[in-house]
Amino acid sequence: MRLIEQVAKEFNPGRIIELGTLQGGLTILLANACPEARIETFDLNAPRARIDEIPRVCFTAGDILDRTSGAYWGIVTLAHSGLQKILYCDNGHKEEEMAMYAPHLQPGDLLGCHDYGTEVHPENIKEALKGFEPYHHDLFERAGVTTRFWRRL
Repeated sequence: MRLIEQVAKEFNPGRIIELGTLQGGLTILLANACPEARIETFDLNAPRARIDEIPRVCFTAGDILDRTSGAYWGIVTLAHSGLQKILYCDNGHKEEEMAMYAPHLQPGDLLGCHDYGTEVHPENIKEALKGFEPYHHDLFERAGVTTRFWRRL
């Protein structure tokens, strides 16, 4: 988690879009790492952590894979905002999330995913990553961490 925090601090986004809140631990870490960023986090169920106590965090319950849902359109709208952002995929269908939302990111934005090499297979996301370049992959590889980031060109 410390490497994610380090990359987020260095990148200094105006907005973080987290797909897959789960318990809210990463949400809190990102909120602490990027004190100026607005964090929008999405999951089917409310998190166990008290993320609602952080004024810059907005949680939305909904099916992010349903292209007719408010959650889907909320993410698309956020991705098109002018703020520099990180979109981090950490839900149960990361490859699908990357394919759905990567095209909406703007030049300079970061796309991140957890479980790279285990749940996310490089050959399955090649198309989604067209127009992106690796961002600090060497840090994560050396540490044996399964998170990866790519910058939109």
